[in-house]
Amino acid sequence: MSHTMREVAKKAGVSPATVSRVLNKTQYISPETEHRVLEVVRQLNYYKNIHARRLSTGQSNLFGLVISEIANPYFPEIIRGFQAAAWDRGFDVLLFNTEYSPVRTESVIRKLIESDVRGVAIMTSSFGKSTTSELTAAGIGVVFCNLGPPERLTSNISIDYQRGISQAIEHVFELGHRRAGRQSHCDHHQARAGRGAKRAKAESLPGNRLQLSRRLRCLRGALRSFPAKDTHGDLLRKRPHCHGSNECA
Repeated sequence: MSHTMREVAKKAGVSPATVSRVLNKTQYISPETEHRVLEVVRQLNYYKNIHARRLSTGQSNLFGLVISEIANPYFPEIIRGFQAAAWDRGFDVLLFNTEYSPVRTESVIRKLIESDVRGVAIMTSSFGKSTTSELTAAGIGVVFCNLGPPERLTSNISIDYQRGISQAIEHVFELGHRRAGRQSHCDHHQARAGRGAKRAKAESLPGNRLQLSRRLRCLRGALRSFPAKDTHGDLLRKRPHCHGSNECA
């Protein structure tokens, strides 16, 4: 049997507004009152109705997170960090996976608007600013990754590719390698990564002594293009490979 907030309030000897403040942590409540309310909540096994709260306040406690492929090892740490940050602030996360499908992308946009999310972080190149114009038109803030300057309701997280690639080159060089493969993709993210690799190689001391192969469009192509050994007898397929595309991670 489900119980209402009024029943909790009556049993705890407080008003429904006080129960709401305790559960939503919106105002200071004395420790004694908070303990009494929470004890009744536990006894009645009461769960707040988030849909009713959304109707009364006009706001949800949801944020959206959009990724391209949940099986990609690039994303789990992003998901974990996003959820932890949201939960620490009393919010929940709706996770969407596009699989690089235009049909799914349209469905995700519709679901985000229907769910009345406070904002959405888009961590996939399958979305662009033109794609998300419906979100900003609905008043939903959007955070992109490496997609240009910020605009109204649109923010951007920029990755310092040059610094990251410099650190990767230094690490590979310290391991004793002098030749490495470089693989990237053909979208704008990877073009920036490619330019970062050239600058990093030119400016870092180890980079000047580390030979990077020509850019290879995909991982399978990279492996096929490398013979088993080079002219020095080194096993090429044991060389480190720098991947600029999360599709081949």
